[in-house]
Amino acid sequence: VEQALSTESNSVVLYRLSCLFVFYGETMAPSLSKDAALLQTIEELKDLTLNMFFSGLNSSVQRLLGRMSTPDYDLLPVQAVHQVLLLLRDVLESHDGAVAAVADKKENFSKIFAAVLDPLNQAVQLSATQLSSPLDVAVYTLNYLSAINAVIILYQYTDTRLEMIKAQMDANEDVLVGEQVTLILSQTGLVEVYTKAAAHQPSQGALSEIAGMEASRISNAMTLFD
Repeated sequence: VEQALSTESNSVVLYRLSCLFVFYGETMAPSLSKDAALLQTIEELKDLTLNMFFSGLNSSVQRLLGRMSTPDYDLLPVQAVHQVLLLLRDVLESHDGAVAAVADKKENFSKIFAAVLDPLNQAVQLSATQLSSPLDVAVYTLNYLSAINAVIILYQYTDTRLEMIKAQMDANEDVLVGEQVTLILSQTGLVEVYTKAAAHQPSQGALSEIAGMEASRISNAMTLFD
């Protein structure tokens, strides 16, 4: 059996097999002694297929991430991201329909995300450093996180990971808002007005007498802001 399994390289098939071994082990356990050779064999095969699954999954993810390209001008996820998410979806489809116990599914689920999403996140962050501005980085990251969210939200046991994604999205939305505010204030001249007002000392006299703080200048800045 082990020799036959060693020729299998499809991660999804290996995961399904490991779940089947769990199912058969739990089904037969009440009718057999704890030391039964059959139960021990099933347990060993379950461990073997599960280890092979994660080994193959890690290799597949690393191979796909090796093709990670520079973000395109539209700041949408690149092809390598879609390929990794497609692999994840295939695994989750198998995970969702497997016959293993809930506890086993939850434990494997956490490991699956660690094997797929954690390295993907690192690769995306690295590729995002090639972008020219924090605004572009935030937009690209938000698009990538939205793509992940759309895939995993359909499956069980994703609450923790969805919360992590939401926190990341909130942080990048803050960056996006901050960059936009800075841009608007700079274009209207209000940044200069704020800087001079914050640095003003009573000993300098009336604020309106400082160059760049004339009433007409401030009025014009507020008009542009509106």
